[in-house]
Amino acid sequence: MEEVLEIENFGPISKAKINLKKYIVLIGPQSSGKSTIAKLIALFRSFSLFERRKEHDLERHLYELGMKNYLMPNTKITYKSSLYSFVYSQEKSSIKFVKEKTADFIRFEYPLFARDRFDLKERRHFLRMIQHDFHGEDFKMDLSYYIPAERVIVSLIAEKSFSFFRYQKELKLPIVVSDFGIQYQAALDEEYYNRRKMHSINKLKTLGNSRIHLSIENSLPKINVAHGPMLDLAESSSGVQSLIPLLLVADYIFNGNDDYESKEKINIIRNTLIVEEPEQNLFPQTQKELIYDLVAMCTPVEKKKHLPENQLVICTHSPYTLSCFNNLLMAGQKVEKFKKSVEKILDSEAYINASDFAAYYINPGKNRASGSKAISIMDKHTGLIGENALDDVSVPIMNEFERLLDL
Repeated sequence: MEEVLEIENFGPISKAKINLKKYIVLIGPQSSGKSTIAKLIALFRSFSLFERRKEHDLERHLYELGMKNYLMPNTKITYKSSLYSFVYSQEKSSIKFVKEKTADFIRFEYPLFARDRFDLKERRHFLRMIQHDFHGEDFKMDLSYYIPAERVIVSLIAEKSFSFFRYQKELKLPIVVSDFGIQYQAALDEEYYNRRKMHSINKLKTLGNSRIHLSIENSLPKINVAHGPMLDLAESSSGVQSLIPLLLVADYIFNGNDDYESKEKINIIRNTLIVEEPEQNLFPQTQKELIYDLVAMCTPVEKKKHLPENQLVICTHSPYTLSCFNNLLMAGQKVEKFKKSVEKILDSEAYINASDFAAYYINPGKNRASGSKAISIMDKHTGLIGENALDDVSVPIMNEFERLLDL
């Protein structure tokens, strides 16, 4: 069954139909509705909708996601997947599960997992139990993780503070920010980091090519740039403050469920990582390396086949991001015949098959009353992002230059 999200008259979105693939890119102007769509994907691509056993309490979840005023009398939201379908229409919600066993798990067992989902050891114990219960069945436990544009805040807030902010009504941060902070603090656990030292994120091109070395001391990140002095994260550049928390949490999410002390491999999870503005404060070359590294984390190379399924959603303003994904799509077309040459050109094991990818331009329309619409920017004939989508940003700028040149 295809996984599809349809939205009508919700917040800034007037109409959107998103085919949810392994990789999804949403591009468009600020305030067009990219994050609105991404947050709904986060909600439906996890079981958090069922945490309180109040499956129809959509308003409460939207409030926590910062979208409490987005519902309108004519709002309609439909989500369909291989596990369940959800419909919100005429101010009412309904849910239908594909299998009753899945429904029982989500209603009665998942809330126990949700309570300890940030504790790595408790999470592993629970996942081993679920993997045993669903052995041989077509079931994946969907978990989504949101990396917000406000991620730089983690370098400024004291250690262990995010759990406090999550439950304080007077001082409450947006839940996507507080949850990201909790995940970031979990990723800084020295026992976890040291156990993965052979797989250190320092090997990622994003850090190596920027001459950045990361270490963890007393559960705090220490940054060394180009053999300079050792710095606290808050002392580093804005680009590094945006980059390091993103990479730490991505590594923790994509690799943290694997138990290196056990022969049992946990692969019942399907993780979705949602990243707002990966290009934030980064030079274009570093933007490219970051996209390649994130996709490589999702790519099922031989040595990673036992790890969970990983999916990636990107919200961006950057045309460089589109060009990077186009390169990876082209690599996906060439890799079967020219694997060594592809990896040499990209200096990466990352590539994307067209069937696993979707990209949409979130068009805000000509005026506020019209609302935004999601338009696919894929070329069905080539399996790549359409040339017009790649040129839409640069062409108007070049046109201005040419008109000035003609004066």
